[in-house]
Amino acid sequence: MLGLTSPPFPGLVVVTAGIPLVLTGLRHTLPAGSLLARSGLPSVVAAAFFLNTAFYAASAFVPLLLVRLMDVSIAAAGAAVSAGTIAWSAGVWLNTLLVDRYRRSLLLIGSALLLALGTAIFASALAGTPLPLAYCGWILAGFGMGICFNTFTLSAMVMAPKGGEGAALSGRNLTGSLGTAMGTGVGGAAVAASSSLQVGLRPALAFVYGMSILSALATAALARRSSPN
Repeated sequence: MLGLTSPPFPGLVVVTAGIPLVLTGLRHTLPAGSLLARSGLPSVVAAAFFLNTAFYAASAFVPLLLVRLMDVSIAAAGAAVSAGTIAWSAGVWLNTLLVDRYRRSLLLIGSALLLALGTAIFASALAGTPLPLAYCGWILAGFGMGICFNTFTLSAMVMAPKGGEGAALSGRNLTGSLGTAMGTGVGGAAVAASSSLQVGLRPALAFVYGMSILSALATAALARRSSPN
């Protein structure tokens, strides 16, 4: 994060030095095979990184996009954020009804794709999509996140070795937290770079939401290997 927000040359040096240190630490902290997203629990841990990157990178810049580019009020932007949060809660509730009726892999794939679709619809506001459609897109994204987040948590517990449930869940939460930090950090660096280059917010936010959509698709790609059924 320090490197991303530093001037180009020293920033590149810091990032180059920091990445191996992060990977070394994770290799000794996470379940074996997590960095390679091997089938089973390692895929759950890896997918948690992409899931949180997808949602929180997008979520962090919802108010900025709406207020600065769509010219809505702070209250209206707050309503969008609240609607996404309520939709997340609704997704969690629906998850409790579906998780024992359908294959978890299908729930994970479907909800991750719903997150990607909702984020893409919201991001289409950058191209002039009507505001109500953008709001509906963010509600869909929150709904998909609610289903996917809890299903991954359950999968981590189910696939953990006996007596290792705490370690499995901590690994899933660690990569999730890292995804949140990376998504918002890289997004913030993109916005800062666009400001210093004086190219406006639109290119930076297009990058942020493109990263978010790709991360949601990566979550869907890992989902089949991240579920016991």
